Amino acid sequence: MLFFYAATIASIIITILLVLHVLDRKRSCKDPLFIDWPLFGMSLQLLYNLSQIHDFLANVLNRKGGTAEFMGPWFTNMNFLLSTDPMNAHHVFSKNFENYVNGPEFRDVFDVFGDAIIATDDLEKWRYMKSLFLSLIKHKGFDIFFEKTIQNKVKNSFLPVLDHAWLQGTVLDLQDVFCRFTFDNTSLMVLGFDPKSLSLGFPTVEAEKAFDDIEKCLFYRQMVPKSVWKFQKWLQIGKEKKMEKARKVWTQIAIKLFDSIAFLLKLQDTNRSMRNF
Repeated sequence: MLFFYAATIASIIITILLVLHVLDRKRSCKDPLFIDWPLFGMSLQLLYNLSQIHDFLANVLNRKGGTAEFMGPWFTNMNFLLSTDPMNAHHVFSKNFENYVNGPEFRDVFDVFGDAIIATDDLEKWRYMKSLFLSLIKHKGFDIFFEKTIQNKVKNSFLPVLDHAWLQGTVLDLQDVFCRFTFDNTSLMVLGFDPKSLSLGFPTVEAEKAFDDIEKCLFYRQMVPKSVWKFQKWLQIGKEKKMEKARKVWTQIAIKLFDSIAFLLKLQDTNRSMRNF
């Protein structure tokens, strides 16, 4: 009998706590993206449309006026504010960035970028890196370099691929084409080398594949509870295993790049010394 009373009291307490939790979620979520189901939150609709997640979210957010709140499964700390409004993006990332620092959780998810400007949670470091970045893009020669890089890639890669597809009567995946186009141009402007992923036959380029694996893993990390991807990272399985392989690929690329820069600087110093002699 005592056990029955204890179980009844425990059930009542748990029910009250669950009701209070539901009410608290409803109170804190002023503009819900989907129906907030008990335990599962809004994840059911998201999982059901996972295969077309980008188009699905774009359509839903459009109906919601561009901005809405997503509440994840209970006790997973997966609550987000989603927005497609350019003014909101400008407010957060530019105008008032100092009020929206990344924080340790963001840094943990994007740990593959280390202390880069996209991941750092140190405001002073961010300001320093931002000043370096702005000095680069505001340089009088940057616009010319940017324009020539794009033009050369269009002339030497983009148009030949389209011409070849037209002559052969083959179908192109335009998303893949533009992803490769963007990757090649970014590599040229940031790293100084052309991986030539946008070429006839669409060759598999290790650097491009590694970057694609990193993108997919970062997206996955934001779609599942932190404990899940942390456990996968510890076991080195699934997307976390691919992330680790991709990290090693880009580490080797960075080492080779720095070695090349060091060699060129040393060569310049040698030539300067020879002229002075």
